[in-house]
Amino acid sequence: MKNRIFAFKDMMQFEGELSLFSKWYKEHGSPTMYFQIHSVILEPEKLKPVWDCLENFFPDVPWVGNSTSGNIVDCEVATEISVSAVIFEKPTSKFIVRQYDYSRESVGGIAQNIVGETKENPWIKAVEIYHCISPFSTTALCEGLDGLASDIQVFGGIVCSPDITSPNSCVFSSEEGYTKSGLLVLFYGGPDFHVDSRKISGWKPIGRNFHVTRSEGNILYELGGIPAYGVYNKYLNIKNDQNFFYNALEFPMLYEHNGVSIVRAPGSSNPDGSLTMSSDIDEGSIIRLSYGEPGLIVD
Repeated sequence: MKNRIFAFKDMMQFEGELSLFSKWYKEHGSPTMYFQIHSVILEPEKLKPVWDCLENFFPDVPWVGNSTSGNIVDCEVATEISVSAVIFEKPTSKFIVRQYDYSRESVGGIAQNIVGETKENPWIKAVEIYHCISPFSTTALCEGLDGLASDIQVFGGIVCSPDITSPNSCVFSSEEGYTKSGLLVLFYGGPDFHVDSRKISGWKPIGRNFHVTRSEGNILYELGGIPAYGVYNKYLNIKNDQNFFYNALEFPMLYEHNGVSIVRAPGSSNPDGSLTMSSDIDEGSIIRLSYGEPGLIVD
């Protein structure tokens, strides 16, 4: 796969670049391709001119997009909106775009649809997921994807916005339009398509182990018999206030689950000292605080 990235500055500049790119596209036999829009702007009326322009120059090419906390183009901070043309190098490569809305469908039902799509299309080798910030635990989605074949790679994550403490985020596509409560899913595959996914967290554990002594779903009540928030207060002096999420984000938890270390950042602290996590935390499991280590990320 190849990427051709456009930093959207104004419509005239964007139209000029797309016009030149459309000539390249036709000269190279109109390869399989889709566009992905990355935006710190969440208002659909401001995004619509961008995807209208794409459809004008490339009427048969799908587009997808999501909100971000910032964009990077050519290793530099970019404009509010950037657009990537994702080009498949082999004519045998295929992809499918699907968009689901968890305000209309259950998370378990969405997971079943994703699994069903792979069974109906055995050429699928990878599933990429973009997930709006949700008010519920994502464990049901992950458990629902256990039905995928073991050789199908799954990757992706939650999309956000410039205010990372805000619950606002969005995904959008030429398939289903714009939503602030959905999942955008891309299925990739084909006989000449090969994919390998790797887990690299970039977080290093600090401090001692804590056993989860009380939890219910994604609500973490106690670590070592004390309120979970107390660990952040005692060891990091982080207050239980409206800034908790932002301050604790630098020190997420490393959660041991099925022999795998998973990064879990608490979404919020509650008046009773419990923490609301993005997914379920099992009682009896081990948790350690962590911090980001740039050297580990670079390696």
